[in-house]
Amino acid sequence: MKITLAYICFLIFSPVICAQELVDRIIYLDSVFRETNQFNQSYYRVIHDFYKNRQTYKITDYYKSGKIYAEGYTTDNRNLVKTGEFVSYFENGNQKEKINYEKSAPIGPYSSWYENGDKELEGEYLLAEKEGDKNSALRIDQYWDPKNM
Repeated sequence: MKITLAYICFLIFSPVICAQELVDRIIYLDSVFRETNQFNQSYYRVIHDFYKNRQTYKITDYYKSGKIYAEGYTTDNRNLVKTGEFVSYFENGNQKEKINYEKSAPIGPYSSWYENGDKELEGEYLLAEKEGDKNSALRIDQYWDPKNM
């Protein structure tokens, strides 16, 4: 009786488990972040919920080793249009940069770190509009040399 009940439960729930669709997309990237194949990759990007209709999509970039390189959001699942905060990491796991984007243009607070985890720079990207062209410039507020001075 126990075997029959377990078998019936398996038959009922296994299609539900197997029917979950893959909604993420993996893109392989070369050393300059151009799309390539799996054999020539230096990085790979996971676009979460790629096949769903969303206003923003979370993207996570990884080193070839599988360690996280960067994470943030895009408004377009086909073309990278960065929006909001992006955080990047060194391969050792220490934070590398924290930067905000608006339509792929850096804007707002910016921070960077050395590979050993010491703070390198604090600043702010300021928007400078020139005849309809939006550019941003980094204003450096604080800088620390590698010896943390």
